[in-house]
Amino acid sequence: MAVTKPEKQLNVCFIGHVDSGKSTCVGNLAFQLGAVDKRLMEKYKKEAATNDKSSFCFAYVCDNTAAEKERGITISTTLIKICTKKFAINVLDCPGHKDFIKNMVRVLLKLMSQS
Repeated sequence: MAVTKPEKQLNVCFIGHVDSGKSTCVGNLAFQLGAVDKRLMEKYKKEAATNDKSSFCFAYVCDNTAAEKERGITISTTLIKICTKKFAINVLDCPGHKDFIKNMVRVLLKLMSQS
């Protein structure tokens, strides 16, 4: 079966205050659109429960480091690629904590310079 190339590319960046649900939203979106399968989502659910952060299971799709999982915040901007029949979507999950805003700004400036 041939894989068809999406017609358009979209770049989406989630920016907001710390603990506003950016990573959770991106993780849920990735799961709902098939970028994360059920087996991997179950792994994230178990890991979040083990860390006593069950409600963070979707955020674990984006927050990959031990420090991010332990603290429950995004430290580094994460790129999640989601493909649908019509779109190739690049989703950026950015940190919202004031100590890591510079990480977000650096990535956004680089992206803007490539446009």
